Amino acid sequence: MNRPTPRLVRGLVTAALSSALLAAAVGTAVPATAEEDAGEEARRKPTLIQVKVNDRGPQVRSSLFGINHRYARNGFGLWDELLDKPNPTVVSDMIAAGVSTLRFPGGTTATMYHWKDAIGPVPERGCQVEGHGHYENEGFTAYRHKLAYGPDEYMRVIDATGASPLMMMPFVTTTPAGAADWVEYMNDPLGGRNPNGGTAWAAERAANGHPAPYGVRRWEVGNESHVAPGRFGFSAEPRKAVQQYISGGRRSIEREELGKACAHPVEGIPSSGKVNQRFEVLFTPAEIQHVSVAGVRWTRVADLAAAEPEDKVYEVQPGGVIAFGDGRLNPNDVWIGNGRIPQAGAIVRATYRNDYSGFFAYAREMHAVDKSIDVCASWGTPLFSNSTRKRRYDCQTAHPITNFSREYGHNWRPSARPWNGPLEGHDRMMMALNDRTGDVLEMLKASPQRSPVWLTEFQPIHGNDDNFPTWSASVSNAVYMASQWSTWMRFGINLGTGGDLLGRGPGAVFGSPQHPTFSVEALVRQAIRPMFSEADRVVTSTTLRNPTRAPNLRPRDSYKALSVVSARGP
Repeated sequence: MNRPTPRLVRGLVTAALSSALLAAAVGTAVPATAEEDAGEEARRKPTLIQVKVNDRGPQVRSSLFGINHRYARNGFGLWDELLDKPNPTVVSDMIAAGVSTLRFPGGTTATMYHWKDAIGPVPERGCQVEGHGHYENEGFTAYRHKLAYGPDEYMRVIDATGASPLMMMPFVTTTPAGAADWVEYMNDPLGGRNPNGGTAWAAERAANGHPAPYGVRRWEVGNESHVAPGRFGFSAEPRKAVQQYISGGRRSIEREELGKACAHPVEGIPSSGKVNQRFEVLFTPAEIQHVSVAGVRWTRVADLAAAEPEDKVYEVQPGGVIAFGDGRLNPNDVWIGNGRIPQAGAIVRATYRNDYSGFFAYAREMHAVDKSIDVCASWGTPLFSNSTRKRRYDCQTAHPITNFSREYGHNWRPSARPWNGPLEGHDRMMMALNDRTGDVLEMLKASPQRSPVWLTEFQPIHGNDDNFPTWSASVSNAVYMASQWSTWMRFGINLGTGGDLLGRGPGAVFGSPQHPTFSVEALVRQAIRPMFSEADRVVTSTTLRNPTRAPNLRPRDSYKALSVVSARGP
């Protein structure tokens, strides 16, 4: 009986060509009929991969094997708050998968992170604002518990795993001075310069149990800043928005319904009618112009303690906090306290200006603390490089993520256009590889040679779960991730962090400590790790007669069967 021979589309093969040479070829197999194969075999000669072992290219960098992680929920279970140490199973998995770089405090989740509220004794730490949201129509939720995984705990994970640190500096609600303070906290020696004056952050670090500086060398300012027009008040016009990121600007916020304790629903949080309430603006630093309670403007005072109990007054405190007093009627109908309490159920609104600084101001202040660090821009498209031709910067970051819900025009929502099945899902993933490769090539072409591009997130997300429910655990996803790593190696990218370390969704590399999963991405990392640990240089390879598949899902779209990268030892 004659069995049909598989037609090669894409899959993963790792082979040692000699003791000093490694090569990876990416491909998978989709069965064809016997009749189709008989015709093709008659026409097609064998595919040939030629490797020029002495034609050396970019250096192979283990720092491409990084991973993104988020601070919330005790690092999604990475940090054991009761035992005050990282989860040993996760640490072992990270070592087994060769994780070389760990990003902190995360991506979109951490865009409003306040690091000064994340250090010191855990019971004394403040709340945090979840970065996923929209200030006009969704609002932002709060994290108030399970916040034991802060900068110091993160560095203990770094020590336990041998990974290198990569810090994402929030751009939305931080200032250059606050960014410089964080660099000082992480890197300044005890008894050092304290360049900004005020709090000696190295002494604070020592008081929190780590006298020696951590020496964090890699920093990025913001996360996916080019998508900020939809969330943080940048201009909707990209050329204006990039200038806001480069040079700073001003947000004018009219009658914002204020939140409390890091929660910012769009409708605001009503007054509880209790004493000494504190409301918060969303964007800081804030220049408050006026505040109203239930539509009536109240008066700003320098000190609530000097106010009469019936006075409709408020005090502005650091960090954009609007404070009210405790003035009320006692059981004898006598007014007591200082400053009237907003009535229960009233919405507090503020009109204010937020003057924010641009990337270069951040980089300047951070370098003033530690000249040895790299400070990356996070605009994520060639527009940043094209807009800063004569200005020097260390590096920039991009996120070549395939969001299949966006491919279908539904931003951040599950796809409304289902795949017909696993084969279409596979085809769309492979075509998306071509798209992301093109995106990164454009970044590299636009970027100055002295300013490398780091890929601080890359993976497919929001695949169609209805007709391909196992897409994230499929060979197709393995091919996708392996192909990306092989491509970044050929391009000479020197730092990358694929998916998220832990979580409940398909993007989590190790699942969660409660439901541990050695995911497809983890398996790919383990399989191709020898190329990063043993090889020294990429060498030239050519694929002759590389089969092409044209699935006719998009006009003039096709992809090659094999994606090949070859590398050799020293």
